[in-house]
Parts: sequence; structure tokens; C-alpha cells
Amino acid sequence: MPAASQYGELIARCRAYLVHAGNDEFFSHSTALLLHGIPVDADPRTLHVSVATPRFPPQVAGVTGHRLSRPVPVATVRGIRCSAPIDAWVQAASEVGLEALVIAGDGLLRRTHPLATVERLADAVRRAERRPGAKRLRAALELVRPGTDSPAETRLRLLVLRAGLPEPIIGHRVFDSGGFFVGVPDLAWPEQRVALDYDGDVHRTDRHTFRDDVERGERYRDAGWTHLRATGDHLIRFDRLERRIRGALSFSSRE
Repeated sequence: MPAASQYGELIARCRAYLVHAGNDEFFSHSTALLLHGIPVDADPRTLHVSVATPRFPPQVAGVTGHRLSRPVPVATVRGIRCSAPIDAWVQAASEVGLEALVIAGDGLLRRTHPLATVERLADAVRRAERRPGAKRLRAALELVRPGTDSPAETRLRLLVLRAGLPEPIIGHRVFDSGGFFVGVPDLAWPEQRVALDYDGDVHRTDRHTFRDDVERGERYRDAGWTHLRATGDHLIRFDRLERRIRGALSFSSRE
């Protein structure tokens, strides 16, 4: 979800544009994803507006117009008409890179209140075979996973995969030997009993969150798990964390 201030600015800009827009115009592509609260690495200052053939798309400063050859479902967010979430994801494939598309796809499949399923995304990709970005869509479909909580978690998982490490499990529930619940790490290798959590700034700045993190780490260790923690720095320089993950997986395999 975009930051509250950024989301408010986007809503205001969309409403300002609609004052002079045609009745059949609607927001699409990355703009529609952002309106639906789906994170996507695209310039929010550029509004994407679509019309259906035979209408001609708008040509206005700050707006990228699109003419769609076939009708798409239109949703309403805060009174603003835009492409439905899955259709917006398909449209954005012609605009953003693979990682951004995977992050948006994970956002649609998020753990709480998901807006799509893997099956519905797969169906949309099949129907988009001849659309711009179809190859990128197929690649993204192979990488999206349900149950994530944030773009940073997706970036971390992609870094793990690019490093050639075994794919971790999302949403694995950890219990100790007595059957007591320990936690749900962001990423886990259950066979090796290795857990990896991403810590955003709130884990550092909020005292309550920090104390919970310390206690949770102790519970993992008491349950016989190796608990690793990643920060934003690791998303930029992954090599040090990669060595720690490899070491933990290797050590657990030797036990």
C-alpha cells in the first residue's frame, strides 16, 4: 500500500483530472494498481488513462493515454473509475519491469484481504498472450507467491532465488517440540529449521516492536530454529546475508 500521504495526493490528482475528463475515460495500468492500494514501482506523477476503441486516448501533460482494443472490467475506488485489479496488473506489464510486476502480483495475493488468486492471475496471463508485455507476464506468474505482507519481503525472496538458494516457504507456522506456537517467519526453510524475517524501520524505532522481536528470536532458538533477520541494507547488498543463509542451511543439513 502506498504511504498515506502519497495515496492522498494520487486521489487528489485523479479527481482534479476527472473534472475535464470524458465519461468513458478511466484510470488504468500502474495508476489503477496504486488506486487499489497495490504497490508498484512506477512514477505516480504520471496518470494512466484509458478509453476503448474507437475513442482516441487523451493527450494531456502528465497523462499517458491508452486506447484499448477490447473492453475491460471497470471498478470504482473512492468514486474514481479504474481498471479492475487483475486487469490493471496485466496492463502494467507493458510499463514496468519484471521485479515491479512480481511485487505488484504479490500485492494482489497478499496475506490479508487478497484481491486475486494464483489461478485468476494465470487465467489473465493466458488471455493476454498477444498483449504488450506478455512475455514479462509469463515470467512474473512463475515468480509470484501468495501470502506476503510487503514489497520488501518480495524483494528479499527474489534476492534469495537469484542467489541460487533453495526457495523458502511463505507463511510457515513454527511450533516447538511441545506443540506450542512460536511464530510465522516471513521466509522459512522448515526442513533445515531456518527462519528469515525482514525488519523495517519500525522494528528499530518502536520500543514495543523491538522487544517483541527479541522475545520472538529467543522463542525460535528455544525451538531449535536458526532465526535470521534482514534489513533494508541487505536489499542493496545481499552478499553478507547470503553467506549467513548458506551457512545456516549447511549447518542444519549436517546435524
